[in-house]
Amino acid sequence: MAALSFASSFGDHAVLQQAPAQAVVWGFAPAALGVTLTLAGGGLSSKLYGRLEPFNATAYTWRVSLPPIGADHKPYSITIEQAGAPSATLRDVLFGEVWICSGQSNMAFLVENAFGGADLVQDANNHPEVRLFTTRKLTAGAPLQELGQDTNEGGWVGGVELPWSIASNVSISDDGAHDANDDNWLYMSAVCYLYGLEIHTALGVPVGLLNTNWGGTAIQDWCPQAALDDCSHVAPTPGRLGVATHLYNAMIHPLMNHTIKGVVWYQGESNGGDPEGYSCLQPAMIKRWREGWAAGSNTDPSFPFGLVQLAGNTGDTFGLPQFRWLGQTDGYGVLPNPKMPNTFMATSYDLGDAPSPYGSVHSRNKKEVGHRLAVAGLRVAYGNTSVHAGPAFDSARKDGATVVLTFRDVGAAGLALSKMNVTRALNVTQWAGDTPFEVCVRTSAAAGDDDPCGAMGGVDGWSAPKTTALGAGGDTVVLGGLSGDVAAVRYAWRGYPCERAACGLHSKKEGLPPPPFYVAL
Repeated sequence: MAALSFASSFGDHAVLQQAPAQAVVWGFAPAALGVTLTLAGGGLSSKLYGRLEPFNATAYTWRVSLPPIGADHKPYSITIEQAGAPSATLRDVLFGEVWICSGQSNMAFLVENAFGGADLVQDANNHPEVRLFTTRKLTAGAPLQELGQDTNEGGWVGGVELPWSIASNVSISDDGAHDANDDNWLYMSAVCYLYGLEIHTALGVPVGLLNTNWGGTAIQDWCPQAALDDCSHVAPTPGRLGVATHLYNAMIHPLMNHTIKGVVWYQGESNGGDPEGYSCLQPAMIKRWREGWAAGSNTDPSFPFGLVQLAGNTGDTFGLPQFRWLGQTDGYGVLPNPKMPNTFMATSYDLGDAPSPYGSVHSRNKKEVGHRLAVAGLRVAYGNTSVHAGPAFDSARKDGATVVLTFRDVGAAGLALSKMNVTRALNVTQWAGDTPFEVCVRTSAAAGDDDPCGAMGGVDGWSAPKTTALGAGGDTVVLGGLSGDVAAVRYAWRGYPCERAACGLHSKKEGLPPPPFYVAL
């Protein structure tokens, strides 16, 4: 580590965050002498001077904030120099949008294993301005500054699985050394790549994707200690691999000196049994990640954060809808919301894949997930309100023997309603009828009960409305033929509610469903 060098999150072919941000570049130096950074390309040649700080007994770190540079599609070189040491240079560096992708196995899931994966892998050769980077799976007992940093447990190790690479059939594909079923998927995440590709296509700028994930892990593994402290009142359990914070320490904290646009997150399967705890930990983690990146790298302190609402799993009936509702959206049902501002979400509950060879929890419908995440990101992160990201439940009112449900953001042609294709063969839904809606009627014995039907789970007291119809304006659904005092309505309230894209309600033109919801009346 005594050589003059760049930190390992940088490399040839990297993408750095474009203007208005001032991207940070940093690395290591062997002596307490001034360092000079030369940025060349795009008709620009400028010298900048780094700030040094001690790192250990034999090395220093240097840090430089680059001038704001727009996405001009021109390659830059960045050279660092110090007297008495060989220089180091990054080549073919582009400026554009930089996103972190993190989570557990559904984020790790490879492009080649998704539906249409073989074609997606070959198509990657057509997108040289999408650039990819994947960290190695490592743990640490304290926050590290650098990937693979020496923790006195065996010396420095390589902290990078895939160095910065131009998108190609090789760079997004598994190296072939691992069984596809061992949950040790390498190289590029399908959801990360497909999200980044769509952002690149929509904006016409280079996109850099830093992929850092680990299958089977809990959110506690990815939280800094401060986030766990924020949620001590819900008694978070240790991380899935035994030590909470250890993946944050080794695989997130070292990236916080790298300027980014935002984060996309696909995790929660390992926390599905604790929606209340997750409803605290997720916003706490987002808050603390934002603080860390803002302090380390000139990143916007309120940077956008996107997530995937968990897909259908045949092994779950009522736990997942509770987790989607309470755990992932804190009971608001949608993102952004007051507890999680500047966030966005892709629904995937209707993208179940029961026959998946990787288990139904690992749906192969990753193209749809990437698209839904991208359109939501374009709206929230880039302010493109002309893009439809899916309808959302807005309000409900009783009207005699009916309940009228109003939706917002219903798309260019309004809502479409069809019969729900219930997964009866799997015997996991216990669903009556072919409508995605259920109503709960308050009985006289439960007249004063705020939760007369066990709203967050179970089937007792719930039944399908006699009729389900679209309202005339295309933004309402009318549940009819109701008798008694309707206490609540819920929609798609099962772990695996329907077959693929067949949950019965979606925007007519764009084909996107609303997130599941529960509303008391």
